[in-house]
Amino acid sequence: FVSSVVVTGANAAWPEDIADIKSRIQIAKAVMLQREIPEHVNVLVAEVAASHGIPLFQDAGGADRPISDSLLAQVTFITPNQPELARLTGLPTDTDDNIVKAAKSLQGRGAKNVLVTLGEAGALLLAHDGRILRQSSFPVPGGQVIDETGAGDSFRAAFAVAFVEGHPLQESLRFAAAAGAIAVSRMGAVPSLPSRQDCERLLKDEVVSTMAGEANCSSSDKRCKVGSITDSAAETSVMPTADSKPFSLKFASRLNSMAARPDLWPGDSNVLGWVARQGTVRGLNVIDFNYPQHFTSAGVDALKSATLQAGLEVGAIGMRFPDEFRLGAFTNP
Repeated sequence: FVSSVVVTGANAAWPEDIADIKSRIQIAKAVMLQREIPEHVNVLVAEVAASHGIPLFQDAGGADRPISDSLLAQVTFITPNQPELARLTGLPTDTDDNIVKAAKSLQGRGAKNVLVTLGEAGALLLAHDGRILRQSSFPVPGGQVIDETGAGDSFRAAFAVAFVEGHPLQESLRFAAAAGAIAVSRMGAVPSLPSRQDCERLLKDEVVSTMAGEANCSSSDKRCKVGSITDSAAETSVMPTADSKPFSLKFASRLNSMAARPDLWPGDSNVLGWVARQGTVRGLNVIDFNYPQHFTSAGVDALKSATLQAGLEVGAIGMRFPDEFRLGAFTNP
C-alpha cells in the first residue's frame, strides 16, 4: 500500500499571472499539469496551451479538489488513477464497466480523452472518438516490485513522449506500460525514472518473449496468453529504435477519402471530423492534407491538435491551386 503526503512548499507560491512563462508554453511540444500547484495557474497555463494547439495532460493526483468543466474541456488527456477517477466523478470504479462509465461521465463534462492507470491491471483509455483501448501491465524486470512510488508519473510521462512523437495511441500505451514496469522495479521516486533506452530494451525483450510464446501455441489458439499480453496482434508492435528493424512502410490516406460513406461515421462531417475518423482506421498511420482546401475551414493549430489527438502524423500537403491560379496545364498538385 502506497500513501503520499502533499507538502506544497514553493508550489503554493505562484504569482497571480503567468506572463513570465507564456513564451515558454507557446513553444512546448506538450504541457503536463498537476494538482499540487494553485488551480488558477493550471487554468491560465491551459488557456495558453490550448490556444496554440499544444497537447495538454492533466494529472489528477495531488490536492483533493474538484476540477472545473472548462479546464476538462481544454486538456487533451485527463489522467487519473482508479481511486482518483472515483474521487473526481463520485462514481464506483470497482469493475471494468464502472471504470468506463466513470470515464464517460468525465467526457460528458467536456473531457476529450480519459486515460486511467490501474496498477498491476494495466491501463484503460477512453478516447475522444469513443474507442476503448486497454493495455496490460508488463512483467516487472527482475520479477519483483520494489517500490511503486513514481510509477504513475513514469507511465504518464512516457505516454506523453510517445504521443507527441506521433505514435498511435496503442503504441503510446505500450511504451508507457514499459516505463511503469521499470519504475516499480527500482527504489525511490526520481532514481526509479526510466530512460528511453530502458523502455526500448524492455519493449524489445517483450516482443521476443511474445513471439517465442506464440510459436508454442496450438494453431487453434488464436489468443494464446504470453506473459501479461492477451490483446490482439496490434499490441505486439514495438516502438522503433536506432538498432531495431521495424516494418519500414507507413500507410497514408488523403483526408478527402474520409468524407466518403458518412453513414458509417457518427462524428462530425467536416475537416476535423475527417481527421478523427481516420484515427479510428487501424493500419493508417499518416494523413495527407490539401492546401488551401483543408486549411480554410480549420486553422493550422486546430489541424495540428486534431492530428495529434487522432494518433496520426502528416505525410504530405497536396497543393490544390484556386481557380485564379489555374493557367494552362498548371492545375494539379
